[in-house]
Amino acid sequence: VGRRAPGAAAPSRGAIPRMGGGVAEGRRIAALARAAGDPWPRVAAAQWALESAWGRRPSGANNVFGIKAWDGSGTLVATTEWENGQPVATSARFADYASVADGVAARVRLL
Repeated sequence: VGRRAPGAAAPSRGAIPRMGGGVAEGRRIAALARAAGDPWPRVAAAQWALESAWGRRPSGANNVFGIKAWDGSGTLVATTEWENGQPVATSARFADYASVADGVAARVRLL
């Protein structure tokens, strides 16, 4: 899962909805992960906090884990990837989901 490097450009805001953040949202993410069958729902909440800046920067519609869209669909986002220990500014397509619960379930399927 890609991460933005410190100081990297924020993703395009296009159609990406902002969501709430904070501890309450982290608990909700953990509950959604548990309901989706995640054996480590607290890890899902921690990943949510890191990948989406506590819900402030989802990488696609309802994508709070930075899951890439490998089929050419999704939201095009400016991002920074690391290659050979060096940051490289690029853009990538990140998966879009109908709801945060769908995004959490997609993460569980990747485990």
